[in-house]
Amino acid sequence: MEKFLEHIKEVSKKFFSIESKKPILIYTHHDADGLSSAAILVKTLKILDKPFILKVVRNLDLEEIKKIKENEKKFSRVIFLDLASNFLNELRDMENVFIIDHHKIKGEKIENLVNYRLFSHELTSSSSIETYYFCCDAIKEAKELRKIALIGLLGDYSFENLSKFTNLFLKESKNEIKIKKGLKVFSYTRAIHKALEFSNIYLPEITGKREKILEFLKEIGIKVKENDRYRTLNDLSDDEISRLITSIAILRTMENKNIEIVGNIYLVKFFNVLEDAREIVALINACGKLNKPYLGIIFLLEKEGVKKIVEKIYFKYKYEIIKGLRLFEEELKNNDKDYLIVNCKNKINPNLVGTICNMLINTVEKDFTIVGLAYREKDIKFSIRSKKRDVVNILEKIKKNLDFEYGGHEKAGGGTIKFEQEEEFLQVLNKVLEEEYMTIKI
Repeated sequence: MEKFLEHIKEVSKKFFSIESKKPILIYTHHDADGLSSAAILVKTLKILDKPFILKVVRNLDLEEIKKIKENEKKFSRVIFLDLASNFLNELRDMENVFIIDHHKIKGEKIENLVNYRLFSHELTSSSSIETYYFCCDAIKEAKELRKIALIGLLGDYSFENLSKFTNLFLKESKNEIKIKKGLKVFSYTRAIHKALEFSNIYLPEITGKREKILEFLKEIGIKVKENDRYRTLNDLSDDEISRLITSIAILRTMENKNIEIVGNIYLVKFFNVLEDAREIVALINACGKLNKPYLGIIFLLEKEGVKKIVEKIYFKYKYEIIKGLRLFEEELKNNDKDYLIVNCKNKINPNLVGTICNMLINTVEKDFTIVGLAYREKDIKFSIRSKKRDVVNILEKIKKNLDFEYGGHEKAGGGTIKFEQEEEFLQVLNKVLEEEYMTIKI
């Protein structure tokens, strides 16, 4: 860990010591981790009064890299956040290129790459945490960046298995981040029925249905209102929390196996209000997924007037998620395999496929894989989530038979295919998953 931190400092020193009137070109991913990383770097550069141009993308491809190279001389340096570890060979001939990322590395290492995987796969981190350490020696106001870094961390899988590196960050952030044990339903700071209605923990048959949520709470003896005020999860007694946990576990056919529905709750202040950090993650993801990523960054920077605008986007996002869940729910009912493939075509927003797959995979206890596809304007977006399988390994097997762009982590990945590849992709995907689970059963 010490070597990794030292490496971050060395790369950071190179980056911030470059003197030039040319702007810095920043490329970042459109999810919570990428937008949080961008917010941290943007705030740092603003304090240092360094010019920059920011571009948010859904994914990086060879065509985009070609454009960057063609315009390279216009910028003092180019930095990729939460992107580009799989394009090292294509980027190595660029001058003053920097990468802060945590995805799997493809190609030979380049000099200015910050990625925990260079040192140990056991460190685990998010790009936002790496970006925080990248910036913290450059400005005095570094502690103000910690809560933003947390949003990126919680936006990825990293928080499920905290490493020495992420624990170090949380220890340093104890004054900015409040941590408590509780039910992993967000938000802890919103009315109970609303928290459950749009819960990140998918509740079969009742998620998104207000009347059924109210009926459910009444049946288990939990009052929604007290003294003319809606109660939050934070207001519940230990006994009420215990009853709620047991009832949710039963709803999810998990009996008393509460490991996935109980965990750390992170509370942070945004706009001087104590918020459940996981809901901020969802709010930032909403901005990215609904093509308003810059508003997400502005929210993280707490600019006046943006909060109400972003909350409206979040409200729309939640209803889009519910619509998508209904579609997947029907397919799941009739599925008898160890994996589920749902081709949504043009029925849902393609940017939400990954979020829906995430929610559903957490309702399944057995070894299981979920794949969702949805049409975009020029191609087809797909996302894959697995309980125990190495997703990147699965995608690499498909790649042997079909050429397409992809990326991801061990348990989560995604990419795009051309419309003319749709049928062949589904056939190869089915074959690979059948072989994967056949191998497991033998």
